[in-house]
Amino acid sequence: MEYYFYDRKGHPVYLTIGQQPIIHNVGHVLVFAITEDGGIILTKHKKRGWEVPGGKVEPGESPLDAAHRELMEETGVKVGELSFLGQYVIHQGKGEPRIIKNVYQGYVREKGELPMGFETECCGEFSLGIQSFSKAFSPFMQDHVFPLCAKYLQLKK
Repeated sequence: MEYYFYDRKGHPVYLTIGQQPIIHNVGHVLVFAITEDGGIILTKHKKRGWEVPGGKVEPGESPLDAAHRELMEETGVKVGELSFLGQYVIHQGKGEPRIIKNVYQGYVREKGELPMGFETECCGEFSLGIQSFSKAFSPFMQDHVFPLCAKYLQLKK
């Protein structure tokens, strides 16, 4: 599936779900960590609010390794195998680099303590059907990436 839309800042976004990565040089990852009862783990950023765990791919790190690391750093959660869910590209504008993110999904295997020293206040379990366009949620969740990925995961059940 392919989707085109604009984010809150008016940047064009191209999202693919259920396909292999189109671009291999990605700088960011997101992780849909699915709980035993079909919910999703979100992290609460100190400034932005609730969001899907994720972040930057470090130099020399694979996107898959970054996804596991970011999930652990932001939630204390470990998942089993992560599988590729989709990819999206944000075109920021003339002269600005594209932001390319791989989206992964995995099933929660272990919930540990939230690691100290990161930007995360806490984490929690939410329904995949949440309405992510409220002020409690990060601007990063107030585009169409979250609801489209969540809908895809709900249909796969």
